[in-house]
Amino acid sequence: MPRYYITLPNKEKSIKNYILERLSIYPNITIKNSETPSFFCVEITSEMACVRKIIVSIIASSITLFYKYRVLKNSIMVAETVGIEFYALIGALLGVELDDEMRGIEKSLINFTTFDIEGIWNFRINEMIDSWKALASLARKLLENCETEEDVYELTAFLVNLDKSTPPKVRIECEPLEIFVDDVKLKIASLTENANYNLVMNIMRERPLSIIVRDTESLDLEFLDAIRKLGTR
Repeated sequence: MPRYYITLPNKEKSIKNYILERLSIYPNITIKNSETPSFFCVEITSEMACVRKIIVSIIASSITLFYKYRVLKNSIMVAETVGIEFYALIGALLGVELDDEMRGIEKSLINFTTFDIEGIWNFRINEMIDSWKALASLARKLLENCETEEDVYELTAFLVNLDKSTPPKVRIECEPLEIFVDDVKLKIASLTENANYNLVMNIMRERPLSIIVRDTESLDLEFLDAIRKLGTR
């Protein structure tokens, strides 16, 4: 039975949790964790023929979520007083060229059985990182013309509309809070310590055509207000 390994620095708690939760939905995949003071490793075994494809997809998604977010946030460098509208914009930027980026990372990992997340970030996607910085530079210039939060939401809608593929519908269910993209449950990545910001970024990354909310009374008002402004395009 083939074995695969994913390694990453132990400090990357959010990425580790994201990867483990994504893997846990597959009952035919067995995972075994080990760690040192510096590194975390997950060993993956399965008899499924598609297991490697699943692993590579999860890794590509992790990189285009967590690392792309860091590049965009650090490169745009706005004031710390920004609100949820800024994170909606970041979510839209996370979705720009996403399908091509996922395919590019997956192609760069052909024949790998051990996947070092930090190594992939440092050595295999340099051109992609440059494109993220260029995207952030463009977004920063566009933000300079935004005087109100409504202007930022309009800019977000513009960026979402750049994608010409068939956009999905997003549905938000409450108690428990779950997000579905075309009826497939979306795993919410914890990119920040703010739950509302995480929700809106993960949703806008999907470039939704519409956002349907069930049971609005249980949602935080800040998040609900943002969703109302972002709900259709």
